[in-house]
Amino acid sequence: MKKSKILLNLLVTTITTISLIAGTAVSASAHTLQYGFSVISDTHIGINDNSSHTQQAMTNTARALNCIKNNFPNDKCIVINGDVVDNYYDSSYSTLANIVNNANSSGKRLPYIYFNLGNHEFKKQGTYSSDPSDYNWCISQFVTQTRAIQVKLSPASNVSYSCRDTDKAYDLQHVNNTPFFFLGTDSIDWGSTNDCAYLNPDYQLNYLDNHIGSGLSFVFCHQPPYNTVDGSDSSNCITNTDDLSQVLNRHPKAIMFTAHTHLSFENSSDYGKLGVCPIFSSPSIYENSEGYHVNVYDDCVYVQGIKYLSNNNYATDGNWSTTVSR
Repeated sequence: MKKSKILLNLLVTTITTISLIAGTAVSASAHTLQYGFSVISDTHIGINDNSSHTQQAMTNTARALNCIKNNFPNDKCIVINGDVVDNYYDSSYSTLANIVNNANSSGKRLPYIYFNLGNHEFKKQGTYSSDPSDYNWCISQFVTQTRAIQVKLSPASNVSYSCRDTDKAYDLQHVNNTPFFFLGTDSIDWGSTNDCAYLNPDYQLNYLDNHIGSGLSFVFCHQPPYNTVDGSDSSNCITNTDDLSQVLNRHPKAIMFTAHTHLSFENSSDYGKLGVCPIFSSPSIYENSEGYHVNVYDDCVYVQGIKYLSNNNYATDGNWSTTVSR
């Protein structure tokens, strides 16, 4: 899809709906808030190319979690949509656990956190290629390590918290009876394409197709569908985007969140479409300290871009926010 068409669709959507929910208008309108959640990505805990980057990843992740906790206390969950760690070492997951535990132990409690796979969860070092022979072990490592973090959190009502399968790259959970699908690559390759994701049509996409239902659903994949948002080129995408598009076109109330590009709200078009499905691309917490806050209303979904300034303060901009009708 050409960028001009994407921007036109976004402009039309914004003009027709944004006035109904922008700012404080939502609470005073006929819209009924059902629940909220936050989406961040690319925290890259464990990055060790130099000490300042290591500290930056830790500081920005802690700030984002505390800011969400302090400003959106009624959120049902937080989704960290891939590249949660920079490599597959135990030490990186241990550092992540310490950050989450510290944020959860000081005063207010964190919402439940869902973790999703990115490309860095399969790397020995962030700058290295992934090793296909480590694929199964890396998934098990990811599920085991993140589950140990999740069990110390307290899910809110109507938030599912079943353990992911240790042999599958995908998962299904529910928030307020809304499906939350977490997609991840079913294979990895050596070389320049190892940052892409392949979603097996016979297994992962078939499962998605059969369980997504006819109502609102949220789909999360670290890598973006090809040629949808800025940065979604052939080396940084879902390689079989056409297969995914066929599934999502059968479920027109799905909304997808992706990541991976590290492009800030100011320097990219973070919104696109795959067929009828809206696509939102999260910037990197490690590099930009930005993410999304999502409010689900009875008749629309408001996706608001957030810059996390401190443990207590954040900034937003109307240009970073979009409304999707349900």
